[in-house]
Amino acid sequence: MDTMTSLLLTGVGAPGTEGTLYAIRKEIPKNLVVVGTDMKKQCAGSYLVDDFFSVPTPEDPSYVSTINQIVKKCNITAIVPQTTREAIAFAANRHRFTVPIMVSQGTALRRAVDKWTLILAVRPYVRVPHSYIFFDKESFLVGFNNLKSSRVIVKPRCSSGSRGVRIISTETEDLNTILQSKGSIPTIHVSHFLSILKKLPEPLKDGMIVQEYLPGDEYSVDVYCDRNNGVAAVPRLREKIINGISFETLVDMRKDLVIITRTICESLLLRYAIGLQFKLDERGDPALLECNPRIQGTMVAGVFTGCNIIGHAVADLLGRKSRSSKKPRKVSDVRYYRYWSGIGVVHGDPV
Repeated sequence: MDTMTSLLLTGVGAPGTEGTLYAIRKEIPKNLVVVGTDMKKQCAGSYLVDDFFSVPTPEDPSYVSTINQIVKKCNITAIVPQTTREAIAFAANRHRFTVPIMVSQGTALRRAVDKWTLILAVRPYVRVPHSYIFFDKESFLVGFNNLKSSRVIVKPRCSSGSRGVRIISTETEDLNTILQSKGSIPTIHVSHFLSILKKLPEPLKDGMIVQEYLPGDEYSVDVYCDRNNGVAAVPRLREKIINGISFETLVDMRKDLVIITRTICESLLLRYAIGLQFKLDERGDPALLECNPRIQGTMVAGVFTGCNIIGHAVADLLGRKSRSSKKPRKVSDVRYYRYWSGIGVVHGDPV
């Protein structure tokens, strides 16, 4: 009789959960139970899994013990984190768990999550946007003036989904630009941003990043990293992005992105499923924006190329050989479209 696999999937309130489940079930089509968790007591993802538990935030002292109680109660085989905050908590407390966890080693993960330490780690090897760290108005102006551009990007060192990202511009937007903007990164005039910094009661503890604005297309690369630094990669053009989430994406097997991805993964020593974000500069060359050392929301797109990135990572975690190819076989006009949908719930039951 085949052994039952029980996976604990965290962050099931995330918009990419349905895709993650699809990829996992393609890899393990039978004898699979998926138990979901989320910080929210009510979320759509709770109705997509076989069992569900609400958990504290990963920073809460009771988080680890709560997860361990679920592991014991549900006879969990392995844990698959979907959020960066939880990945950090699992990496820091790996010694407190008795089941395998799909997360990179702690030092490597923290270096990748922090956009500033990521830049410092990889810029000897690959193109990154020209960037400066700032803590107050004066240090921001140093970076802003050194970039010599009417438009720059500011972002927190640690964030995801475009949270905290702003375009800072010396140009004033007209009404037409405001009315036409939809789902894009908000723009702030530099004078307004300086007034915000001027009101800071004290310098920013960890600082923020002011960065070169890149005008080209944005790419994601979904990556599986094995224990020997072997890489399976599926680059895709992010054709439509809303609030940091890909709604229309096209698989584009650019050789330069695959080569750069291998270089980055070898230098960062990450494991399992990770995501890399790139943007093209004015010459069309890709520059690394950030690294998500976890499952990405649209990583399921790889399934339709024959290279199931999530499936590879889960199989590796379980010590099995993946059913999927490490090289995408179908790469001509492979697209993934996201759309708004939902689940009707009456008296706690989906209908």
